[in-house]
Amino acid sequence: PYIEAIARARAKNLTRAHHNCVAVHVRWTDKKEDGGVSASIEYTVDHIPAALDRLERRTGKSYQCLLILSDDDVAARRSLVAKLGDTYDVKPVSRLQGVFASEMDYKIYRKKGHAYFEREVVQRDPQRAYAYSREVVIDIVTASLAADYLLGVGSSGVSQILAQLMGADRKVDANAIAIWQEDVLMV
Repeated sequence: PYIEAIARARAKNLTRAHHNCVAVHVRWTDKKEDGGVSASIEYTVDHIPAALDRLERRTGKSYQCLLILSDDDVAARRSLVAKLGDTYDVKPVSRLQGVFASEMDYKIYRKKGHAYFEREVVQRDPQRAYAYSREVVIDIVTASLAADYLLGVGSSGVSQILAQLMGADRKVDANAIAIWQEDVLMV
């Protein structure tokens, strides 16, 4: 109930100006060394315009709102705005910065991604690691409530959970409401 209440309030706030939003999960720093498909994917937003064009052709809607989920919201937002101009209102979903002990701690996280928590913070401060995980879940639930569709990363657990929540809520297959980065880049 705690997570759902926070997520509902955030979703309402995020969609106040726009009712049709697209969740955009951009993997920025993590997973390069996992050996999977993500090891060969560049962490950019170059695929986003093509994915948005595909989505808008499929739905017949024109979206103006992008909700960002990323391990580096600052870089992701900056890159999206540079790539898309002022066509879209680009809004970070996350409130993760509040979990960090200092600005330096947050800066390290933005460079290393969630692996930083797994390798370093869990050992030093398990409660902060728990708070971080809780915030990630809140971000996922918020985006699932606020967005109509997902532009995600198929090799990411965050994107997969988000797609599954969105699909379950709408009673459709998760792939029906998601466009995966890997598919766009292979075209």
